[in-house]
Amino acid sequence: MANQQKKLKKCWTLTDGKAGMRSQVQGLSEALGMPVEHKTCVRSKWLSLLPVRWTQFFLGLKSGGDNFEAPWPDLLIASGRRSIPLALHVRRKSKGKTFVVYTQDPRINPSHFDFVIAMDHDKVEGDNVKKISMALNGVTQEKLKDAAARYKKKFETYKKPFCAIMIGGSTHSYTMTDEVMDCFIQELRKLLESFKGALLITPSRRTSALHVEKIITAFKDEKRVFVADLTKDNPYYGFLGLADFFIVTDDSVNMMSECCATSKTVYVYNLKGHEKTKAKKFSQKLISQNKAFLFDGTLKKEKNTYENETQKMANFLRDKLIRERGFSSDDFKGTV
Repeated sequence: MANQQKKLKKCWTLTDGKAGMRSQVQGLSEALGMPVEHKTCVRSKWLSLLPVRWTQFFLGLKSGGDNFEAPWPDLLIASGRRSIPLALHVRRKSKGKTFVVYTQDPRINPSHFDFVIAMDHDKVEGDNVKKISMALNGVTQEKLKDAAARYKKKFETYKKPFCAIMIGGSTHSYTMTDEVMDCFIQELRKLLESFKGALLITPSRRTSALHVEKIITAFKDEKRVFVADLTKDNPYYGFLGLADFFIVTDDSVNMMSECCATSKTVYVYNLKGHEKTKAKKFSQKLISQNKAFLFDGTLKKEKNTYENETQKMANFLRDKLIRERGFSSDDFKGTV
């Protein structure tokens, strides 16, 4: 019976639904191998006016999202500022029995959580803080092979090698202008003159509709260019699995990390106008460590020195839960 009880241990992940946050918590939970339930929260505009640590006591102002009630999970992995009030609420209501992990910089004292996983560039320190150099993600070789097999037929008429173009957009600290997008499109058109393969272009959810239209218009007559229509299908993982090269805009830590996680050649495109952002500094560090390379208009095979930090962090967290919370190795059937 005791063994049966241990197998019932469960994990919740918690985000506001943004793709970058979900990829981090899902990647870590998958690497742990625990049964997981993905939760989404919606934080009302009134809560944003309060200090984040107070808002756990005002959950009546929450609108929408999933239900949060007992039985509480054994492990909760949260990411994003909007998830913090509910993460603290679960920790308080479970009387500390739920082990709460927060990824990224919470911008409050990390002692509010049981464990914090932050990037090297985050200004958060503490005995329960572990720093990593790459964003947590769910990219594995198994997923890449599966995605490549699923999308192989879709791109069989395109000439190899493939270069995937991953495009971001405006963030809270950066505005991608028309001028920047026009410049990027011109760089890609020049690349087509020397590159004999195909360009597989995908915007992100942050790419403005105007910029997506610019991309479509610029390459509508190019037979060696595919532009993804995210309203019909998101071939992101297909690109990760099939591409030989990547060019990724340097506004997204998650996209850069996921491209590097393929262990293929990754080029970073230098967007002008956000030199002081965390994403820019992150891209510069990738380049200095030979995990990625600055795009200069040409492509050639380069050695990627990426290491799977998501699995390393999952293994560290697994050992911590076994040692400090009485978890069993049977609770992590999927962990290598």
